[in-house]
Order: sequence, then C-alpha cells, then structure tokens
Amino acid sequence: MSTSLVLLSLILLVLLFTGYYVFRLVSARREFTRRQGQRPALGARDAGGSGSPPLMSARAQEAIRGTAEVRVHDAPLGLRRISQEPIFVRKRKDGETTVQLEQRPAAPLRYILDPVTRHVLEQLVARADSDYGDAWSVLAEEDDEGRLRLTRLG
Repeated sequence: MSTSLVLLSLILLVLLFTGYYVFRLVSARREFTRRQGQRPALGARDAGGSGSPPLMSARAQEAIRGTAEVRVHDAPLGLRRISQEPIFVRKRKDGETTVQLEQRPAAPLRYILDPVTRHVLEQLVARADSDYGDAWSVLAEEDDEGRLRLTRLG
C-alpha cells in the first residue's frame, strides 16, 4: 500500500512539474509573439513611415548611394510574393549562400524549405552570379514595374 502511494505521489509530482514548465513556455511564446507584433516592419522604419528615425543615418545612406553598384533586370522573378522588403543575399568565395528575408536571421539557402521561395531565390542567386562573379553581397528588390533591382554592397 505504501509503495503504491509513493509511486502515485511521484507521478503526481512529475505531472505538476511538467505542467508548470509547459505553462511557462506557452506564456513566454505568447509574450514573444505579442512583442514581435508591436514592432514596425523594417521597410516602414527605413521609409520613416512609423515616425521613428531610419535604420541608417543620412550620411550612411549617401555613402551607399555613391558607392553601390546597381543593376536592373527586366525579367521579373516574383520577389514580392516572398517579401515586400528588400532581400539580403550573400555568397562567399567557398560557395556558401546566405539569405535574409525581412527581420528573420540570415540562413543558408539550403535551409529554405518552401519550394516556391527556394526556386525564386535560386534564380536570384544565378542572376547575381552572372553579374558579380564568385563572391558578392546584394540587396534584391522589385520596383513598381516588376523589374529586378540588384544593389551590390561593398
């Protein structure tokens, strides 16, 4: 009798412990999601749409305008289906390609699982390869007319 009572109390303790930490995890996720929803989009801050200062100073923006190499391609890729904001893509000399969409962290292209997104990004990488060679960093976006605009960074 006492063995079954100890076993029952041990099971109850494990269930309470697990329930408590599941509750804490769910609460933390809700809080994180709520905070993410309060942040304005990156493009809105760049354009000054939220009333906050832009991410780059005017001096930095001017420096990029003066030194950045911009190429425009007439054939559209459909980047707006993936992101409304510019997409940052970097290819290193060893062939590793990383992509940053919106405010998500940069990830290797091989980790992009959505087939449509991956296809569009692979086409983007092929165009940047033909324009810039082995190693490059670009911001890719589509203009209002649907043309692909690649801005090479440093």
